[in-house]
Formats: sequence, C-alpha cells, structure tokens
Amino acid sequence: MFELRPLIVVTGAISARGGAATHVVNSQVAKGAAHKTTITRERTATSVRLHADVIVSEFSRRLRGLRLLKTPFGGLFDRDKLVELTGIFDQATHAISDFNKSASEDTAIINGLVWEHLSGNRLAAVQGWAAFHAEASVLKKVAA
Repeated sequence: MFELRPLIVVTGAISARGGAATHVVNSQVAKGAAHKTTITRERTATSVRLHADVIVSEFSRRLRGLRLLKTPFGGLFDRDKLVELTGIFDQATHAISDFNKSASEDTAIINGLVWEHLSGNRLAAVQGWAAFHAEASVLKKVAA
C-alpha cells in the first residue's frame, strides 16, 4: 500500500447564495432577408453579492495556497500547517458571520468547510487513490 506522512484533510466549500438574478433577453438578428430571434440568459449581480464573492474568493485562494494535493476525498494539507490552517478557518468564520449579519436577507455566505486528521477509512481511500495514481509526480509531495 502507498504510505503517506501525517496529513490534514479538508472537505467542503465556502459558497455565496442569492443576490443574483437571471433574466431572459430576446434579441432580433438580421440574417439575410429573415430575422432570427435569439434567446439568451443574462445574469446580473447586486453589489452585496459581489462583496460576498470577494470574501469567498479570498478564503478559497488562501486555502488553495496551503493545499498540497486535491483528491476526490478532500484537499490534503501538511500537518505542520495546522496552526495556519485553523487560523484561516477562524478568520473565515468571523468574516462570514459578520457578512451574514449585515447583508440583505436574500444574500448569504455558506461555510461548509470541515478539517480532520487523515486517518481511518478516509486514509485507506486516499492511499488506494494514491496507489492507483502512483506514476503522477505530484504524489511525491505527500509521500512519506
């Protein structure tokens, strides 16, 4: 079996909900002697939704910068970065809570991030996935 050093796995996501509207737009396009009607969907976002997207992007980028490897079972992080990782989780929780208290009722940020030490069934699943993809050079980052 593929042996891994001690790692942290993070699953879930931070996402923004609401604050955007989709409208159907009809446009007439002249094509030769006939006119063609094109129906398209146009999406507009409120300034509150744009602010929510900025918060989501900020924390997603910070987590992506620390991540060693993305697997189907979650992102793998070095256990030495646990203090920095939990700090990002705390900051995200406070920023999201502050935003949700101040934002309009139709816009919210959902924090669905969970971290845990890689062990048990998830460790076995990641080891099996790593063994299947062992020829990939990116796995050298997480190998023991």
